[in-house]
Amino acid sequence: MFITFYRDTCRYSEEELQQAKASGIGGDILYRAMQQQSADPLLESIQTQGGIAVAHEAALASADTARQIRSLTASPNALPAFKSI
Repeated sequence: MFITFYRDTCRYSEEELQQAKASGIGGDILYRAMQQQSADPLLESIQTQGGIAVAHEAALASADTARQIRSLTASPNALPAFKSI
């Protein structure tokens, strides 16, 4: 499985984001805190269930990025270059 994800810039400090995650109270700050996470927990979950997954952080709004990812995923030999757990 090939996973793409994107972490937008965030106006909140790391401390504010951690506090929001700890409190679990909804709103913009919790949404942003959850959005700033890496794909590692998802990759680990897939691996634990016997699957194979790699992740690549990218802004898919760019046509160039989308073309790059399409060309990378077309070649099975290219996937090990991405972060794999």
